[in-house]
Amino acid sequence: MRIAIVTFLGYAYYTPLFIKSILDRENQVLVFAPKSQKQEFIDIVGKEERFQFFNRPKMRYPTNLWTVNNIVKSIEAFRPDVIHLLVYYPWMYFYLRRLSKFPIILTVHDPVKHTGDMRSRIVPGSEALFYKYISQVITLGYRMKRLIIEKYGVDESMVNV
Repeated sequence: MRIAIVTFLGYAYYTPLFIKSILDRENQVLVFAPKSQKQEFIDIVGKEERFQFFNRPKMRYPTNLWTVNNIVKSIEAFRPDVIHLLVYYPWMYFYLRRLSKFPIILTVHDPVKHTGDMRSRIVPGSEALFYKYISQVITLGYRMKRLIIEKYGVDESMVNV
């Protein structure tokens, strides 16, 4: 299976360990991750040949559009069977329709914004638009699953714990 994995930040060890488990099982994987976390990924994953590291601008910079566009071009050239987004990233929304020709999985670590969450200052409410293009959602608990279904109107059959 051809898998494109995209992350814009890591959650402690979760993200690199998740990526390592996929790379250990699948041969045709392409991972997109920020250069700022390159050493962390290499330390845990142990290899970098299936990574494409990118410079991630500050969240409020419109240069994010250029960065995400380059990622999307690489994904399209790779022609994956599935795209797995490991984090909600507001700038990615502008390219989801274009990528929707592929099944898109989104892992949601925090379905409800909390005090101090940077996303709350950037495109308020854009998460609801994001789910329009997502094929399946993975969350880390049943309470989170219920929140996603209720808050964003996502069909229960699309949300997995």
